[in-house]
Formats: sequence, structure tokens, C-alpha cells
Amino acid sequence: MFELSFAYRLFRKNTLINVVSAVLIGVCIFAFALVGAAINKVEYDRTRCGELADATAVYYNEYHSISMTYKQYEVLDRLSGVTDVLGIKSYATSYGGKSYSLQAVSDRMFRSMPLELKSGKWPSDEDDSLGIPVVVSSNSGLKVGDLAEIAIGQTGQTALKLCVCGILSDDATIYGLQGYSTPMTFGSFFTEPKTGYTVEVFFSDKFLSGRESENLFKMSGSLLIVFDKNLSPAAFSAEVEKLEAYGKVFTFDEIRKNTMLKEQEYKNLFMPSVSVLSLMAVCSSLAAVLITVKKSEKHLRIMKLIGASPLKVAVTMELLSVIMAVVAVFVSFLLWKMGTAFLMLSGSAVNVCYVKSVFGVLAAYLLAQTALVAAISQKGVKQIELGGREE
Repeated sequence: MFELSFAYRLFRKNTLINVVSAVLIGVCIFAFALVGAAINKVEYDRTRCGELADATAVYYNEYHSISMTYKQYEVLDRLSGVTDVLGIKSYATSYGGKSYSLQAVSDRMFRSMPLELKSGKWPSDEDDSLGIPVVVSSNSGLKVGDLAEIAIGQTGQTALKLCVCGILSDDATIYGLQGYSTPMTFGSFFTEPKTGYTVEVFFSDKFLSGRESENLFKMSGSLLIVFDKNLSPAAFSAEVEKLEAYGKVFTFDEIRKNTMLKEQEYKNLFMPSVSVLSLMAVCSSLAAVLITVKKSEKHLRIMKLIGASPLKVAVTMELLSVIMAVVAVFVSFLLWKMGTAFLMLSGSAVNVCYVKSVFGVLAAYLLAQTALVAAISQKGVKQIELGGREE
């Protein structure tokens, strides 16, 4: 414990520069984690785009309305050549006096959703007898086997009976369609933001149905509609015009292009800033150790005087680096919590990016510090006789 106590004294002797260096390392951890989350999202976007690479699809969104002015089945009845409707969502679902978003997805999308269950199972056809099978969030207050009745629409004119067959894990992200009035990336369809222009009351309190249902098609919201790939361009344009009479429509080609543009934006935004922050963190931390050693030369000589070996001196300096690393992790954790809340990032994949960043940055930092400390302990601290002469 002597080495740890002495390391803490050295830290306090140059508190300002050590804290500043630790903060910069924390910022570096946060920046790398943010880049990891961005890259993870880009890869997710690419995967989802690839799943529909051969499809002719459009994204349809009703005009900023959470009412049932246009019922989805009425819109779909006017279309021809539709092979799949990947998702559908209600912005006005009530249960137990609270507002929720209820969404249904096709089997095709459902199979591609990497969501973990805390208990129960995913919906299947044999679960239809008691009500529409659903998977709900862990904080919904429902258990596997529970039955619930929800009201659809602001006036509650449509009621649906649900049967809970599964509970999502605590950090699972529910992927659903989010309505906007401008083209967006494909990934935005599946990563639900905490808030939007719609009435989003509880982000994690969402119901999720694993199958298409005739009743669920009557809900308001957004659709990703896939047409027959053999449909002629003229026929496809005619179907798009039908949808444009009801709301905003974006072709899948627009979405693909926007996804690639968003990927480039991530690279342009994060890579230069992360490089600069990393360089600053490394330089400042190394400078902090050098300055601390210089100002603490007297203390280190005293250690040698009372019989401390070069190894103990090295251990003391290494513990000083560990103290700075602890401060850096604390700072990075605060930044991560604030940053993810501001950028509306969530899910286990995002948290994994942070953990990897902590281990990666600290491993590189401590390795560099170890090499520096080893050199200092061997050459910078000389043996002292009781008379005060250096040997």
C-alpha cells in the first residue's frame, strides 16, 4: 500500500495538469466510442439495404397526422403489384391511460430483427387463439401469458386484444418505422429515436407484433411498401402517384443514396476530430508524467534513500498512471451518458462500443506509460548515499 499512497501524493502534488490530462483521455475514450457507434450504425444500414437490394420499394408517410384520417388498408386497397408491406405503425395507441406506439412488421422484416428476449418466445401462428401475439418491453408491466386490450386512434374507435408471448431484454432496441417529411437513411426506419415530431411518450414502452394482421393494417403511421420487381417503370410511377395523394413518398433508391451520404458524413465528422483528440490525449498524458517526475524528483530520491528498488519506483509511477486512468473513465462515462442521451443512441451494441473504447484507449495509454516509467526508473532516479552524494 506504500506505493499506492505515494502515487496518490504525487497525483495531488500536480493536481491540475494530472486532472487535465485525465480529462483529455476521457474525451478520447468518448470520441472513440462515438465513432464505434457510428460505424456500427453504418454497417447496420448496409445490411438492411442489402436485404432489399433487388426490391422496388417506397416509403410512405401520412401527412404529419396521428389521427385515422386515412386508414392504411384504404390506401393499400388502391395499389397493385404489392408483394410485401414491411412495417406499419400507430401513433395513437392507448393502454392503461398512457400513450404508446404499436407497430406490426412482416415476417421478412421480423426474421431480420436482432432483438434479444428476456423471457418467452417470438410470436407464431399457434398463438392467435387468445389475441394478437406480441412481444413487449420489460418495463411495460406485463408478463408472458397476460392479455391486454388497447385502443387505436385518438377517439379509441378500434380496440385490439393482445396476448403477450415474449418480453424484450432491458437493453433491446425496438426497430420500427419513424415518420419524417424528408428522405432519411434506411437505418432510421429501424432505429426508433426517443422523440420525433409525432407523439412519442414512452420510448421503451412499445408493443411489437411479429406478424402482419388485418386489424393492424387499419392503424395510422408509416409504411415501407415493396412492389413486384418485374413491375414496369411506368406502372411503378403510377403506384407512387397514388400514394402521393395521401402523404409523403420516397423511393428506395433515394433512401439508398441518402444512406451512403450519411455514411460519408460520419467519416468526415468523426475521423479528423478523433485523430486530433487522440494526439492531444497521448501528448498531454506523457507530458504530465514527465512534469510530475521532474517536480517530484525529491520525493523519488527519498524513496531510493529509504531503500526503494527501481522496481518499486516504477510501480509507484505506474500506479499514478492508474489513478489518472480511473479519473479518465469517470469523465468518459459522464460524457457518454450525456452524449448518447443527446444523440438518442441506445441498445447493447452502442454500450459495447463504449466498453471496447475504454479497454482499447486505456490499454494503449498504460502501455505507453509503462515504457516511459521503466526508462525513468532506470535512468532518471539515481542511487543516493546517506551523505547526499549521488553514485
